[in-house]
Amino acid sequence: MEAPSLPRNGEYDLRGCHLILLAGLLPIIAGRPTAGAGHLWSWHPADYPRINRVQARGGVVTYSVDFSVLGLLPEQNMPAWQVAELEAAAVRAFDKWNEILEPLGLRFERRGVGQRVDIPVFAFRYEEYVPSELLGDTVAASSAFPLNGVMNFSTIVVDATEPFEVLDALPTVIDGGLHHPYVRYVDFDGVCMFTTILHEIGHQFGLGHPQDMFGEGRNFGFLALDTVQIDPGCMRPSDFMSGENLQRRGRFLASEIDSLMGPLQIGATVVEIPPEDRAFVAFVLREVDPEGADEMLARARGLFEQTNPFRFANVVPEHESVPGVREGNDSFDTAIPVEAGQIVLGSLTPETRELRSKDQDYYSLAVGAGQEGEVWIFDIDGGGGLNGANWVDAVLELYDERQVLLAVSAGAEAADPGSFSVVDPYLVWTPQEPGRYFLRLVAEPGVGEPGWTGDYELRIGIGEVPEPQGQAAPFADPSVEACEFQPLAARPLLPGTCGLFSLTSLGMAVLSMLALRTRLWTGRSRNT
Repeated sequence: MEAPSLPRNGEYDLRGCHLILLAGLLPIIAGRPTAGAGHLWSWHPADYPRINRVQARGGVVTYSVDFSVLGLLPEQNMPAWQVAELEAAAVRAFDKWNEILEPLGLRFERRGVGQRVDIPVFAFRYEEYVPSELLGDTVAASSAFPLNGVMNFSTIVVDATEPFEVLDALPTVIDGGLHHPYVRYVDFDGVCMFTTILHEIGHQFGLGHPQDMFGEGRNFGFLALDTVQIDPGCMRPSDFMSGENLQRRGRFLASEIDSLMGPLQIGATVVEIPPEDRAFVAFVLREVDPEGADEMLARARGLFEQTNPFRFANVVPEHESVPGVREGNDSFDTAIPVEAGQIVLGSLTPETRELRSKDQDYYSLAVGAGQEGEVWIFDIDGGGGLNGANWVDAVLELYDERQVLLAVSAGAEAADPGSFSVVDPYLVWTPQEPGRYFLRLVAEPGVGEPGWTGDYELRIGIGEVPEPQGQAAPFADPSVEACEFQPLAARPLLPGTCGLFSLTSLGMAVLSMLALRTRLWTGRSRNT
């Protein structure tokens, strides 16, 4: 099978929120926002579309899964058992969302192929029928769309030419660590079907891509809410997401935001739906069952408090440059002070996505009287290998106060068996005199590359590498204002409450997709 075409950083860009049916819907949605999905559908939470109550009547949203085309394509030629495994992975994704939605009494139920469903999930070679300018290099697409204030469930398709695998069923090679608390990695270069469908179901509920959402200034700090019954009119955009201030970190790294909706990585599978995603869905569906939405949010906040890396007192963030706000730590003069026992969560990120200019991070440390002769350890974990095949060898350098180079790190191959990658830097150093010293971390460029990006954990210890410890103050989003609660009454999911306009447009979308399927698969039938 020919290897799939990947972006240079080894990640698939899941721009699956672009509408396959965009052209056919333009006459209907003229004058309305046509951006991606989720948070981008509206400028403010007060304007978020409501769930289609006809589709969700009785608290049930139906779906079907049909990947049988994967056994028919010459480049895939999958046996029946492998197709069945991929379909089962998709079903597990719906089941995972059912766990999250349980307090609302809302659930997904599977139906057989050929039956009328709210969300048909199937595979085909859509790159032959959809212009690349519309979808780009994607592995899946979700055509859910809002219309007339209603979010309509619709189709999920996956690219039948991609190397899909059931990664969530394979043994763990690497746990995500502090940077990736909801992801694990397996030793297999495939696209996780389970994670892909989780992502696309998120679009069905209105979740957007975090990097796009933040770029548009439309992030709202849902985890800082005391209740989802709060008045959305008093909310304002937040720089925070899942406990990380996006103005302090590079914006373009997939793993810097704990969201299911970030780019999908090869060999990575999601193990849990992150808190921010749960909280958003709880907010969007709060009118279905206010008490259930409160319970969803409480569970989201509980998970956040258990997994937020900054809950540990010795875990600190690196501060990236924000023009007009603060300088980055990309020089000796702007080095961030660190000390033994700390773990720094940092990132090497380009100044611009287009130029991929090389980032370099500087840290300063003070060696006090009596500390000379002690063995210092500087250990980079979570760097090489986790952010794509082109993450190249990073180097950690040690300088004295006169900026004279004293030592250069080696790889972690032998010295650090707990490292994520053999190219993660590892440096052991014994100072000869007290004073101020500097660390410089940079990713060496590969052939034809000006520099690359990646997240990392810098652990600084004397005699041993530190582990996360201590209790830090709980996170609070300072950008969310105090509001008075607005009591909500549950609105039963009954037919006839979403409006003729939305129903008509939904019917047109479904008929369009059915016509497309008929055209592609004429003469083929399958029972499930």
